Amino acid sequence: MKKIMFLFFAAVAVVASLSFPRIDLFEMQNVKAINVVVDQKVAVDNKLDFIANGSDAIVTFDDKEKAKSFCKNNQPKCVVFVLPSFERKNVENFLNISYAFTQELGQKQIVYGWSSKGMDEKIVDCKKINVQLVVDGENMLVGFPMIMTGF
Repeated sequence: MKKIMFLFFAAVAVVASLSFPRIDLFEMQNVKAINVVVDQKVAVDNKLDFIANGSDAIVTFDDKEKAKSFCKNNQPKCVVFVLPSFERKNVENFLNISYAFTQELGQKQIVYGWSSKGMDEKIVDCKKINVQLVVDGENMLVGFPMIMTGF
């Protein structure tokens, strides 16, 4: 019985650790803003301004430390970093992205991949995905595990 309880709590700990973005993601340089997707109740309880998207709330932070603290204390569904597009190579190197596939959507280039620094993961076309980059002119969005805020 003790072994079963240990395995249960170990599984819960693994799931909990995957639901929270790794702190080192907040070490990315030249971040303009961070958008965090949570349940609306979380945003309301924390008295934050947000954009409603169904039952979700998109909360925007200009301060990385505040965003990091918020993510640490809540369960984000998605975290999206907004950076200048000239940081693309630095971000790709920092994350050590393993690319799954890319696509073009108008003037936007969308990259899907996996990084050990990412959070959660989705299976897309039988490939593990936990990071999505969208490059559009001057800005780049880097989302974990996928961009849920629109682009």
